[in-house]
Amino acid sequence: MKSHILANRLADITERAYAGQSLSIKDLAEQYQVSTKTIRRDFDRLCAILERCPETGHYHLSISARSQYNEQDLVRLIDDLGLKKSRSTSSRYSLTYPLNRESHLYNVWLE
Repeated sequence: MKSHILANRLADITERAYAGQSLSIKDLAEQYQVSTKTIRRDFDRLCAILERCPETGHYHLSISARSQYNEQDLVRLIDDLGLKKSRSTSSRYSLTYPLNRESHLYNVWLE
């Protein structure tokens, strides 16, 4: 059960990052009803795609992730992390994310 909750939380945080949202540790901890320490550990797990803004202290999708990863890479990442399996097989969801510096938005539909 814990791994299912973790996988869903990581998938949601990843989705938010690729959607261009600014991620606050405090806000996410309140939303998910976990400690700020838990969210920090989640961010450590996602360090390959997140970076901290020194001015705000919030996290966002790293510049290298924006330019490095394409749709297939994102789907592969979700599969590798086991996040796809944690979602209900009867529901579809999409990840909308800026793929490059021009911030063109793309949707990745997962089943």
